[in-house]
Amino acid sequence: MSWAETKILLDAIVENGINSSNGTIMMVPFDTNKYGYNLRIYDIDGVTPLPDVKINGVSDPTTEIRTNADGIAKFISSSPSHTVSFTEFPSGYQYADVFTQRTIRGYINDMTEVIVAPNISNFAGYNITLLDNTGSPVANRTVQCTQNGRSYTTNGSGQIAQTIYSTATSLTFTWSISGQYNKSTDGSLQIYDTTANYSATVSGGQIGAVKPLTSANASPSYSGRTAKINISAIVGQYVTIGTRQYVITHTDSSNVYVALRYHEQDAQFGRNTEYSSSTIASLCTTWYNDNVPALWKNTANAFNDVTVEGVTAKCFIPTHGMANGGWVYFNSDSRRVFKDSSGSARDWWTASASSSSAVWLVDLGGDLAGVNPRATCGFRPCLAIKRSLFS
Repeated sequence: MSWAETKILLDAIVENGINSSNGTIMMVPFDTNKYGYNLRIYDIDGVTPLPDVKINGVSDPTTEIRTNADGIAKFISSSPSHTVSFTEFPSGYQYADVFTQRTIRGYINDMTEVIVAPNISNFAGYNITLLDNTGSPVANRTVQCTQNGRSYTTNGSGQIAQTIYSTATSLTFTWSISGQYNKSTDGSLQIYDTTANYSATVSGGQIGAVKPLTSANASPSYSGRTAKINISAIVGQYVTIGTRQYVITHTDSSNVYVALRYHEQDAQFGRNTEYSSSTIASLCTTWYNDNVPALWKNTANAFNDVTVEGVTAKCFIPTHGMANGGWVYFNSDSRRVFKDSSGSARDWWTASASSSSAVWLVDLGGDLAGVNPRATCGFRPCLAIKRSLFS
């Protein structure tokens, strides 16, 4: 080996060390027609060296090749060129995906330095802010980029902190959110989305430039929906159904029974004491159709049928037995008193006959009395909500 060749080898040993803590540098003496490779791997900024990057695709030599602390890897090969790729970048490194496979060429009996860095002019740079379907930031959430397959975490403002580089001029981000109930204190129905899958595309990236871009509002698709009433099924609590409040009067393993809290209208019971053909039973059907929201009836399928005095329906008025303590809430005169929104007590019908010519009602003081069915008294509709909807 000539002095010049020896000096090259010694310089390389002094500069890099045979065994760097950041990677192994393969060096052998030059023979005739050996090609020298002296790679320096830089970050996308063209300034910051990348240590401990593995260089793949070199078949000669066969030793693993990695960059040292200065981002340098040197080796000698009998091949004039190698098509290489780069893996195992430093932990947390942001731009590994922009290091594309490339061909590197060696120099005969020479270690001329070859710079390897992504050419920023070939990529569109993105500074991304993501918004959801309400226009609110997608805050503190892990999102997936479709184009590069990488995951990113947004901050409290919905921003991805790092610049993303891509050859694409639009990027699509996806994320999923496990549904949560909107908390309220009125016991109203809440729709629960078991998983909301969002997708937002950010367009307008420009090759060779870094642009701040905000997503269009991303609308979710749902993989499952259910409903929940966000209070416990406790007798005496109020449930809001549409624009009206109902009081929980009784519970069992299948149902939570609720009765209208405030008096709204009066009606005759009917022409006779039969609930099945009564005006008041027909009024229950009208009430259910007109005053119970479709969200409860259709989306949540919230109500069970109840059979009262031979009539099976989802809206009904209670029997004498229910009103006379059979339902826990109606265990005293004071609990049975039915008031209007101004606080005035109103009497109200039950569904049961007290005799062949009279029907039981609850009077102004909460006592039960028999009254002619053609009298005009208060209408107090009730519903049986499915027990499973309550916490």
